[in-house]
Amino acid sequence: MNGDANEILLNSVDNEYIRSILSSADLQILQPSQVSAAYEKLDKEVESFHLFVMKNYLGTVSRWANEVLVEKGQKPVYIPEFFACIGLELGMSLLKFNEIKKYWAQGSFLGHDTFKDTMSRTLFQKIWFCV
Repeated sequence: MNGDANEILLNSVDNEYIRSILSSADLQILQPSQVSAAYEKLDKEVESFHLFVMKNYLGTVSRWANEVLVEKGQKPVYIPEFFACIGLELGMSLLKFNEIKKYWAQGSFLGHDTFKDTMSRTLFQKIWFCV
């Protein structure tokens, strides 16, 4: 992107936080109005995430997972639980333990409160094995 186009992009974004990222990095946001709109919403983290992974896609995958659960005679999971499972899966890429159970473990250098506070390991595995 040339300097003029970059300046136009910076001027078109009305969110100061996003403008600071644009001006300090070699990032090129292709849809600045969507990024700005996502960041202005109450659930800015979730809305920003959905710029990369579409809600329709996640909805489809959650329906498939629920079909598998029902076929196995188990209760389907709610959309927020499914989204939480996806979030924990992404968190696992940042905190690297060798076994899933260690994310929920107690003790020094084990476990993480975010995992324990979000959902039980049993529920996580129930959803995870269907995806």
